[in-house]
Amino acid sequence: MDALYALSRRALFILFPTRAGGAAAAVGPARKMSRLGQPWDRKKKCERGNRDAIICPLPTFRERRKMANPKTLMRDCCWSFSGSIFTDRKVFEAEFEAYQKDIRGIASWNPGHLELQAPQIRVQYECWEGDDQIEPIVTLSAADGVAFSAGELMFLLHNAVVEQLDDIDHHFFEFLTLASQQENGTPPLYRLDCGS
Repeated sequence: MDALYALSRRALFILFPTRAGGAAAAVGPARKMSRLGQPWDRKKKCERGNRDAIICPLPTFRERRKMANPKTLMRDCCWSFSGSIFTDRKVFEAEFEAYQKDIRGIASWNPGHLELQAPQIRVQYECWEGDDQIEPIVTLSAADGVAFSAGELMFLLHNAVVEQLDDIDHHFFEFLTLASQQENGTPPLYRLDCGS
């Protein structure tokens, strides 16, 4: 048998034969040690391509909600894509917070807040190239390869689009909206909504 399935309360264990050809030893629930004696790590992805025992936990309802891409991102923030590219993220975050205070009277954001659990995000925005309006897409990558904090996302987004949006009327950030059409196997696509 190529695969054995055992269902525990919160985990589905998929056991494949080992490379030596023998059956893989059964492993206990996810909270116990793996077949190799290593502590089970929820952050590791299941690698279905290898032939060793693989642990694939079934996500809980809360975990599924966290994994789903939010419909909007950064809805409570104000920003102007003007000026130049920032080289230091801490300087950018300080300017961003000062801008929030100027516009709203309070700093309405937390730069360390986990905004999106995805290693990459694609952002489509509108700008002008000569007399033609175009909608380029930029791909942003999280520094840790796992998720974006609010500060990291805005820092990368500002640096990616500021040169194209600086001279047009619609350069005031409103929020990011999940696009209705998503391509399989690609990072989530969001539209940058800007006002004037």
